[in-house]
Amino acid sequence: MQIKDNLIVQTGWPNYHLHTTYCDGKSTIAESVNEISKRRLRSGGISSHAPLPTPIARPWAMRAGELESYVAEIRTQQTQFPEIELYIGLEVDFLEDLIGPKDIHAQVDYTIGSIHIAGQLDDTPWEVDMSTALFTRGVVELFSGNYPAAVSHYYGQMQKMLQTSPPSIVGHLDKIKIHNREKILFDETSKWYREQVMETLKLIAATGVILEINTRGIYQKKTSEPYPSAWIIRAAHAMKIPVVMSSDAHHTSELHHNFAETARLLRQIGYRELMALKNGVWQPVPFDDRGVAWE
Repeated sequence: MQIKDNLIVQTGWPNYHLHTTYCDGKSTIAESVNEISKRRLRSGGISSHAPLPTPIARPWAMRAGELESYVAEIRTQQTQFPEIELYIGLEVDFLEDLIGPKDIHAQVDYTIGSIHIAGQLDDTPWEVDMSTALFTRGVVELFSGNYPAAVSHYYGQMQKMLQTSPPSIVGHLDKIKIHNREKILFDETSKWYREQVMETLKLIAATGVILEINTRGIYQKKTSEPYPSAWIIRAAHAMKIPVVMSSDAHHTSELHHNFAETARLLRQIGYRELMALKNGVWQPVPFDDRGVAWE
C-alpha cells in the first residue's frame, strides 16, 4: 500500500494521554475504554497522574495505595476489549530526590514525564500550571520576582528529568507559557528562553524520548498553539525527534479535540509519522488530518 497525502487506510487517532477518576479526570477507566472502542481505535492508553510522595500529595494525583487497583482495572478492560491494544500508562511528576518516571516505569507500559511542581513555598508546593496568582507568588518568593530565573528553573527541572529519570514521553513541554498569554511576564523570543528550550530538545534527542504534541491548551482556550509551540516543533523536526499527539483528555468528550488542525500543522512542518504503540513497541505510523494509517 502506498501512502500519499490522503491516506488509504485510517483507523482514527491513537491517544495515550487520558486521565480518569483515579486522579483529576472526570471519566472512569471503563468509560474511557468504551469511548476508544466506539471510535474504533486500534490502540490507546490510560495515563492517570501517578501517586505523589505524602509530603507533596495533591488532590489532582492518584491517592497512595491505589496504583495496584488502577493497573488491575485496566487489565480487566484489556480482556474485555481484545480488539484494542490497550496500554497502561501513568503521567509521572519529576521532583528531584523525591519521584521521577524511572521509579514507576517498571510497573506500567509507558510513562509521561511532566513538571507540575517546581518548588516549595512556605505553605504549599509551587505548582507551575495552576493559577497565575500562585505562579507569580512563586516567582516573587523563590526567585525575587525574576521571571527569567523562574522559567529557566522550570526548564532546568525538565532537563534533570531527562538526564536522571527519562520517561517514555515528555509531557506538555512548554506548559509554563499559559501564564504569559499577554506576553508581559517574559519574552519567549528572547535568547535566554530559546536557549533553555533548545537545550531541553537536545536532551530529548540524545535520550530517544518521544515529544508530546498536546492540544489541551487550545481547547481550554489557554493557548493559541499546542504544547509545545510551532517554532519548538520545527526545531524538534530538524533534530529528528519523534512525536506523539495527545489531547491530555480529562473527559471522554475530549479524546480528539483539535487533532485535525494540529495534524495539519505537523504536516506543514514536515512530520509524516506519529509514534504509536503497536505490539507493545513504539513505532512510527503515517498520518494525515483524518487519522493514522495503521496497516
